[in-house]
Order: sequence, then structure tokens, then C-alpha cells
Amino acid sequence: MDVANGQVRKVWQGIALLAQQPTAGKPVPQYGEGLCVVTAGKYLLYYHRRKGAVWIVQILAGERDQRRAFSSVKG
Repeated sequence: MDVANGQVRKVWQGIALLAQQPTAGKPVPQYGEGLCVVTAGKYLLYYHRRKGAVWIVQILAGERDQRRAFSSVKG
């Protein structure tokens, strides 16, 4: 349970980072126009910056095949 709580905490810390520094992530145009990613523990937070806001699109486990996960979302 402590490991899970720690991972959840890291995800929330990643979200808080984006709220304060929306340009902290790295662009990943191969997964979508304007899409960026930031690492939060074992997870990757994918997001867009639009109209002064951060929109989290997807949170994926880092060990997951990211390309495959995005191809299943696009259909």
C-alpha cells in the first residue's frame, strides 16, 4: 500500500509541477500535435497547453509501450 500511495503522490506532484510550470514537459509531436510529456515517478503525464491551462490527456505507466497505447486511442 505504501508503494501505491507513493506513486499516487508522485503523479500529484507532477500535476502540481505542470500547474506552476506548464512548459516543464518535453514535446512529443509523434503522439499528437501540441502534446507534451512529463515524468511523474513510474508514470508519464501527457498533456496539452491551451488558453493558459494545462489539459492532461493521458497518464500511462512508463514501462508500457507508449506508441502502442497511443495508436489504440487514435483507433
